Amino acid sequence: MVSHRLDTRQVKLLVHSATPLLSVLNQLTLLYEEESKRHAVLLRRQLRRVMEDIQLIAKQARIVSFNAQVSAVRAGDAGREFSVVAKEMIAITSKIDVLVEAAVKESVA
Repeated sequence: MVSHRLDTRQVKLLVHSATPLLSVLNQLTLLYEEESKRHAVLLRRQLRRVMEDIQLIAKQARIVSFNAQVSAVRAGDAGREFSVVAKEMIAITSKIDVLVEAAVKESVA
């Protein structure tokens, strides 16, 4: 019967030959972890910029909506429908603000 047991010399040889490979694997793991962290930071920055852009657009839309409401009031009866549209724009931009705030909170967590 063939023995599958390793003697001490074989074990030492195996450990000696595997040690450099383990060292390389450890170095690769560290490089991967560092790169992953850098990538995560870049993604968070990119997300933050996108959120800021969305917030700016929503703010500008609110200003336009407010001006539209003022114009609708000045137009009297002829501006009623326009006033409804302007109010809806304000409601939409408010929802955008809520969504952006939630997304920012989630991205920080």
